[in-house]
Amino acid sequence: MFKLRQICSSLFGLNNTKLCVFNGKTELTGKCDLLSLNGKTLSVTSGSSPSDSSPNSDSLLCPFVNLQLVNCQPAECQSGDVGTLLLVNPVGHDCLTHNALLSETAKLFGLRGRRLKLYVDDALTQEIPAEWSVKMLDRKTLYVGVLPTTAEA
Repeated sequence: MFKLRQICSSLFGLNNTKLCVFNGKTELTGKCDLLSLNGKTLSVTSGSSPSDSSPNSDSLLCPFVNLQLVNCQPAECQSGDVGTLLLVNPVGHDCLTHNALLSETAKLFGLRGRRLKLYVDDALTQEIPAEWSVKMLDRKTLYVGVLPTTAEA
């Protein structure tokens, strides 16, 4: 749970705030099986339980994509080949463009300066065209292919 709170603090820019994480009205404790929460909507507060008058969970969601790095290892001291990227952050700003999505994906995996392509399949056969609206990608899993450098070709 400590790591989850730490990630939430970083994500929301609340580094000096004590956060509580809830699944519905139930506060998650250190004994919680985080894998059982896969696909659930969690609420993060600065102490008190989410109120009964909270909007439904769908209205709380910020548009996002899940990303999986397929043909390369992360770099720049990053680890892991999966991540989630918010398409609108902070809420109220414009959605990322296709180029900005590629740029943020490169940062997420520590692959700045590398050419990336996004795909809808893990076989990297169906590339996402630049003209697609990024809004169409909300809540989807995208697969990240890294093009080889001239040294690797």
